[in-house]
Amino acid sequence: MNDIAFSILLGIVGGIMTSALIFGLGVIFKKIILPWYQSMIYKGVNISGTWIRRFEVQNSSVIEARFHLKQKGNKLYGIEEWSKRKDGNLVKLGSYNLSGEIADRFVHIKSINIDKKRIGYLTLLLQVVKGGDVLEGKAIYYDEHPNEIVSRNAVLTRMESIANSKILKLDETMIRN
Repeated sequence: MNDIAFSILLGIVGGIMTSALIFGLGVIFKKIILPWYQSMIYKGVNISGTWIRRFEVQNSSVIEARFHLKQKGNKLYGIEEWSKRKDGNLVKLGSYNLSGEIADRFVHIKSINIDKKRIGYLTLLLQVVKGGDVLEGKAIYYDEHPNEIVSRNAVLTRMESIANSKILKLDETMIRN
């Protein structure tokens, strides 16, 4: 009877260990090997880095969004930080987790507010232009002050190209009347 119980116990432990090994190999494949392989075969533009979007609002303050993008193959992820500059002071408005993808020259980014106590959603559909230094397209987001979903033109400029040219235009199409 002890031999039978030992055999059953050994079979259960072996099954659990085998399941854990298969699960671990699956995670390694999905989180490490597959992204590495996708990065190796991806031949498109790399938009990793910091991108800036600035626009002026009605009360003469300038809103600035910094998109810190990381790219693995065609997948995008990162953090988006919003701030407002008024009378020389910088005020943080919020931070967002972002994810997305790039296909051909088109970029789709979805952002969700990190602060779970606040509503904040943003979706961007952009295209890569000007040799990869600018992303242009549309932004759709929830604006809590008029309490509505808003669609606006969006222009993001790569931080490195700003440093080289010392130029960053305000997105005139974002000025509210």
